[in-house]
Amino acid sequence: MSYILDALQKAEYEREMAQFINNDIDNKGRRSFLQTSFWLWITIILLMNILLFTVLLWPKKNLTAPQVHIIATVVQQVHP
Repeated sequence: MSYILDALQKAEYEREMAQFINNDIDNKGRRSFLQTSFWLWITIILLMNILLFTVLLWPKKNLTAPQVHIIATVVQQVHP
């Protein structure tokens, strides 16, 4: 009877250790994925901000209306 209880306790201990090891591996993989994803999103947001500020703040031509010159037409009357 003692041998059976010892074997059951050993099996239970080994099962708990296997679960602990598997959970530790899963957490490390998930953690690195989340960290990579986080830094990827931060990089994308920063690049979009740089692009947006570059487009908005780039020097442009003056936004003044074009000059219009009005020339009066002269109608000459021809005297016969």
